[in-house]
Amino acid sequence: MNTPADIQLTLPVPPSSNRLWRNGNGRTFKSAEYVAWLAQGGVACAEQTHGDHMPGCYAIAITLPRTRIDPDNAIKPLQDLLQRAGIVANDRYMRRLALEVDDARTDVLVRLWALPAEPKTRKRK
Repeated sequence: MNTPADIQLTLPVPPSSNRLWRNGNGRTFKSAEYVAWLAQGGVACAEQTHGDHMPGCYAIAITLPRTRIDPDNAIKPLQDLLQRAGIVANDRYMRRLALEVDDARTDVLVRLWALPAEPKTRKRK
């Protein structure tokens, strides 16, 4: 990931993956915090990508500010946002991940690189 990113985004800090879902009245639903962040992040994605997207496999580098949440708890909401915004086709196509915390940041920097498609494997008989 030493080459310039194909897509670079500055996004708001996500809620921790521990705070995405809530339970009540016998059902599970997105927390108000998560819904608000998805809306804010969706606007940020639309303003910065102009239709750019990763059609297949990709590498991602995430640089977070120092926050109270565990850095690994920021990965899933960011990946979900990228998929929801149409920037990645599906977060299952992520093949490489770099995660960094930078004390100087106040927002999240996300960089994406397209990777060559994986060869199709033949089914065994």
